[in-house]
Amino acid sequence: MAWQSSTLTSSFADPCDLVRRTCREWNHPTNSRNQVTIRRDRIPVLGQDILNKSPHVTEWDSDDWHYKGVGFVSEDPQQKRERVGLYLLALDAINFCFWPVTDNDATTTATTETNRLEYEQLAKGLKGLAEADHNDNEKGNNHHNNSLDSYAFSPQNLATMTPTKMKSLLEPYIDFTQYPIPNLETRCELWKELGTVLLRDYHGRFLEFLDNAHGDATKLVELVATSFPGFQDETILFEEETTTTTT
Repeated sequence: MAWQSSTLTSSFADPCDLVRRTCREWNHPTNSRNQVTIRRDRIPVLGQDILNKSPHVTEWDSDDWHYKGVGFVSEDPQQKRERVGLYLLALDAINFCFWPVTDNDATTTATTETNRLEYEQLAKGLKGLAEADHNDNEKGNNHHNNSLDSYAFSPQNLATMTPTKMKSLLEPYIDFTQYPIPNLETRCELWKELGTVLLRDYHGRFLEFLDNAHGDATKLVELVATSFPGFQDETILFEEETTTTTT
């Protein structure tokens, strides 16, 4: 998440640099609103501690929460990449503002709905939904394995999403009695935005969107922020408007 002060440029030409600039601004010793202090003398110690605990690169999905296309069979090897990319976009678009509480939380009142929803439940739930058409694919019912029509996260399906449909799709994979998803209407609009933009600007293909980054991670962050306005959040922080880019 990149924080941008209203005093800075609104351009997302270099969003990763924006993160660094904003951190420097808010952590500058002269900033009276500074809420964080970094002990720079401890950074090398922290780095060495991380290396000692994790000598090897951690797998992206070491906990098996995410959809990776396992079990999907297609004549087109790019189809699996397309599906995984659409899953990740759909997941990231609605992954915001979860504030789980427990029964013994001091801030919980009789009128506060207990909700333990966290990223894990969302990622696993969408994974189950992404795998829902695998059986049709195995039976050859998916237009010779070259169509995304039956895929829950196809741009066509996302662009026509409604809150009622979204809830009905997710309920078999997320227990709404234990993990109700707040702001479902807002999250539905974000899915609709994903589908609409991909259809309008990228011929309905995630991989075409990805190719426009030319292998540059910074460019990819810029494309996400500029192509999908829903990833640009705004809030009031210390009486100043602050823009956040969730990527």
